[in-house]
Amino acid sequence: MAHSYKRVKHNSNKSTINIIGNVKDIDIINNDVVSLSISNNDNIKNITKLNNLSYLKLFNTSVTTISNCSWLSSLRINNNKFIENLKYFTKLEDLECINCEKLNVINNTNLLNLYLENCDYLYNITLNRVINLTIKQCKIIKNLITGIYIKVLILDRCNSIDKLVFPENISLNRLEILNCDNLKNISQNFNCKNIYIRNCNSLLELSANLVVDNILIESCIAFTLIYNIKVIDTLEISKCESFQKILSSKINNLNINYCKGLTKIVTNKIKKIKLDSCNSLSHIFISIDTNNVIINDCINTSNIIVDLLDDFDDFNCINRNLEIKLIGDMNIPYIKDMYISSLYIINNNKLSNIQSIQGLNNLHLINCSRLEYISSIIINNEIVIKNCSILNKISDIISSKFVNIINIPKLRKINLMLCPIESLFIENCFNLNTKINGYYLKRLVLINTGIINISPIYNNIYIQIKNSGYLSNIYYYNNDNNITLNNNISRLNNLTNIIIRNIRNNQVKKLKNRLVLALNEKLCPICYDEIIIKDRFISRCFHTFHAHCLFKWIKYSNKCPLCKNYCF
Repeated sequence: MAHSYKRVKHNSNKSTINIIGNVKDIDIINNDVVSLSISNNDNIKNITKLNNLSYLKLFNTSVTTISNCSWLSSLRINNNKFIENLKYFTKLEDLECINCEKLNVINNTNLLNLYLENCDYLYNITLNRVINLTIKQCKIIKNLITGIYIKVLILDRCNSIDKLVFPENISLNRLEILNCDNLKNISQNFNCKNIYIRNCNSLLELSANLVVDNILIESCIAFTLIYNIKVIDTLEISKCESFQKILSSKINNLNINYCKGLTKIVTNKIKKIKLDSCNSLSHIFISIDTNNVIINDCINTSNIIVDLLDDFDDFNCINRNLEIKLIGDMNIPYIKDMYISSLYIINNNKLSNIQSIQGLNNLHLINCSRLEYISSIIINNEIVIKNCSILNKISDIISSKFVNIINIPKLRKINLMLCPIESLFIENCFNLNTKINGYYLKRLVLINTGIINISPIYNNIYIQIKNSGYLSNIYYYNNDNNITLNNNISRLNNLTNIIIRNIRNNQVKKLKNRLVLALNEKLCPICYDEIIIKDRFISRCFHTFHAHCLFKWIKYSNKCPLCKNYCF
């Protein structure tokens, strides 16, 4: 007759016992056992009167009752079809139940950590002191009562829960709700660091006095409204097709992605907002609370309104800190009369003109294929225009320090005479014929560019010119190391002659000055004795030594002891 595999392990004093297989004699389980593990056993039905037992693990067993284990603190049950309730364990702190088909009630006032999975008949849980609670695929659980100590709650595929009720003013670290199709409401007045809600198709709104660090709401089909919540860091709403509005909520960072039902948004009490692929969004009202707006691929957006400050005046207009980025196609034909600090427009095929924008620090226009002209703009710092194929006119740009214009083949005129430009980079603007104020210039790069008359140009400027027109009026130029001229030199005769003459004069002047300094040197830097005329030697690098000192030195090194350049 075949016998089942069986094995019993225990330590010398029998405080730890592991039972694997269908052991028939259970007298080996004595009252002194502290840790007990039973696996793949159908014979043991009751575990009782083990007064010293603190840890119990059951895997693939037929145990029906666990009782009178007064010191039991940790219990793990996996694949059990017979246990119906777990109650009155006064010391039990950690409980894990997986695939316990008949378990229906858990009532333990001192339980701290609870993990439940695939307990299909479990319907009632009362936990007054629980801290960490995870419930997965418990189909009929409906009543969930927790105490004020709970910190982590995870619910996954608990389809009978329609409402979450917490004690007032509790503070959670993490609330995660996944695939709970019947959840419609979450209770009011609690704080939480992080909330994650996914695939809860009946959830309609989040409202009423929630204070949260971060919220992620994803793929909740019926979700429509956020009302009166405070988000310290980030709120992200993604793939919620019915989402429509945010009311009376204070939010630092708001990200809304792929929400087809959103048609307009007002950014009251929102500091930063990012909108991505909200195809029905048409109107955006940017309030004075907002300082950063990013709009990406919202193809029907046709109207962006920027609210003015209450104490509106020229100073506040110029100093308003608002950055707007528009990425991708939108239904905006023009932009005008805005008071913002930075504007970035990228990959837009609808925008035709930009005018009357004040207070800008930065303006970046990249890949705007239908943009025709730009006018009446105050820019304090930088303007970048790139790959705008039909742009032909830029006028009335004031106070721009850094100008970069690249790949604008039809641009003929740009009026920058009133700008204190420090850096000018122009590339592939073949038809450009204009005049620019060069008084403040420190860097000048012209590549494949038409005629640029920059007047005047003064000292210490980096110049690179390639395949470009001419410059004029270079005064007092004395930096021979920062000039690159190549190709089309015939068009640059005026500039070339001026630069060569200044370089030669400058080199002679430098040699004279360095020689005078060398002749006036009184002490040898090697021996620190006085140098007389007949014993003076001046090296290639214009340093002065005793001749005999230097000849001794070069036996060890041919480099100057002061500047490390070659002496000869």
